Parts: sequence; structure tokens; C-alpha cells
Amino acid sequence: MNRWTDDLLCGVDEIDEQHRQLFELIQNISNCIINSENQKALNEAFAFLEFYVTRHFTIEEHYMSSYHYSGYAEHKAEHIHFMEDFMDLKSFSKNNEPHPNLAVELEGSLYHWLAIHFTSFDREMCKFLKESVK
Repeated sequence: MNRWTDDLLCGVDEIDEQHRQLFELIQNISNCIINSENQKALNEAFAFLEFYVTRHFTIEEHYMSSYHYSGYAEHKAEHIHFMEDFMDLKSFSKNNEPHPNLAVELEGSLYHWLAIHFTSFDREMCKFLKESVK
């Protein structure tokens, strides 16, 4: 799956909108690779995605901490795992010429991770948050 669908919604508008944006940002990087954009454009796309993901995870972790979510530690560990994988791909991209295999890897690993994360960890967190603010 490499396109956003409503099956990925977790039910908290702010988080769902950020999730949609994450999919678009990954698609932007993939397009840079497929269209043989220059390395500068690709580096800029990776840098912006890194900024956006870090911001998004910080927001989720703030909500989990503020509402004393019991799954916080496990959820945060998933975020750390994603960032490690992402940084590996970013490093590989920076040290190699853009090529289609990177796009395939990007779409395969990051999209897959996000889809699984959104429909499990984030959905549970969002359910908890919605119940907590009633």
C-alpha cells in the first residue's frame, strides 16, 4: 500500500491530517527518485520529511504523556524504530545516486511501517485519547 486511504484513519483529526501528510511527503521523495531529480532536491525532501516526522512523533508523545497513556513506552519505541530505519534510508540516499531501488525500498518499508503503525498503535492511542477527553 502506498496511497492514503480512509482505512488508515485513527479518528483524531489533527493526527489523521498529519498521517495523510506523511504519506504525501514519502510520495514526494519517491517521485524525486523516479524522476531522477538532483541530489540537492532529494536531500531537501528527506530533510523536510525528517523534520515533519520528528514534529509529528513529538505531538503524539506529548498527548500520550499528558493523558498518561499506558502504552506510551511501547509506542515511543516504535517511533524510535521508524526513525532508525528512516535515517538508514536517508543516509543511503545521501551517499548514493538516486535510483529506482531506493524508491522501491522507501515505498516498501516506510509505507508498510506507517500503515501497520497507523492501524494498530495509533488507532489504539487515538481511541484512548478520545475517551480521555470526554
